[in-house]
Amino acid sequence: MTVRINGNGEFTGLTDITATDITATDEVTTDCLNLQGYTSGYSKIKSPDVAGDQTFTLPAVGGTLSIGGVLQIVEGSTSTSVICDTLDYVDTGLTATITPSSSTSKILVIINQLIQLYSTQSTQGCGIKVFRNSTVIVEPPAITNAPFTEYLSMSSGGLNYYTIYCRTLLDSPNSTEALTYKTQGRPTTLAGSGVLQSPIGPKFCFQHLSNRGCIMIELKTNNHPH
Repeated sequence: MTVRINGNGEFTGLTDITATDITATDEVTTDCLNLQGYTSGYSKIKSPDVAGDQTFTLPAVGGTLSIGGVLQIVEGSTSTSVICDTLDYVDTGLTATITPSSSTSKILVIINQLIQLYSTQSTQGCGIKVFRNSTVIVEPPAITNAPFTEYLSMSSGGLNYYTIYCRTLLDSPNSTEALTYKTQGRPTTLAGSGVLQSPIGPKFCFQHLSNRGCIMIELKTNNHPH
């Protein structure tokens, strides 16, 4: 039996109800609408526990209404240390590629990268960019063109500083093509032999963290017909 709610507010299909359609186990309520499953079970739309009328407008397109959810998870990592002793940004070696299943999907990007700052002077920092393909989607803050995603200043002497670059961002690429996310970095200054290198050696380093350098999660957006 199919019950249809017409655009004019009329119900059709109710005349098809027979005694065999109603059993002692059927749930009868006045505060919800049960949508019977094609083979078994049902989905319940329950009214909110608030006073007053509530209006929900359905989209004027055909298709299937779906809720949000996780569509796929992709991980990327690197075990190769990268040294940067220049003020030009260099690839850190951390990349991961994901192909969205829908152009309306969002990509949740989670980055964890171990870095090391070194200088014979008392200050050093670094700048880290995040790319989607060739597009910069995260630009580090800077003063007079000197980036400082991380920056450390000591009262005297040199420094050798280890930290983890953690970044979480929600990207809307609007694409179903393969997307490669990666990081690039450079030291803030070259003064005092300043460099960006791996944890092995007095440099400014990038290295993966426990094989969990970059995690990308494709998220289905809410209320988009498919």
